[in-house]
Amino acid sequence: MRTFPGCWVGQRTLLQAEEIEDVGLEEGHRCGACERVIFTGPSSELRHTVIRCSCGEFNQL
Repeated sequence: MRTFPGCWVGQRTLLQAEEIEDVGLEEGHRCGACERVIFTGPSSELRHTVIRCSCGEFNQL
């Protein structure tokens, strides 16, 4: 986990998004907290992107 400055409230802690490794699914990432799929598609251009999951956690791809 990393901490970065939040825009409105102090600091936020980042979770590392987990890569989807299922053979039948396309490339993507799951939330590090609740394991919901938060992004599908190639992530080569999005290496340092932060995505907020619907559970409220911030994940870095």
